[in-house]
Amino acid sequence: MQAKGLEYDLVVLLDPASVLGSGAGDLYVAMTRPTRRLHVVHSEELPAGFPG
Repeated sequence: MQAKGLEYDLVVLLDPASVLGSGAGDLYVAMTRPTRRLHVVHSEELPAGFPG
């Protein structure tokens, strides 16, 4: 039996710093769900080490 998580063609990630505040695992999940595109929208500074 294989289990597969939810995946989406496009994910829009709003304020990664606030998502990171909930836990690094939440940010990881948000960034690994898209299969084609990840758009990042932020008003705060991006977290250290964030690609961009």
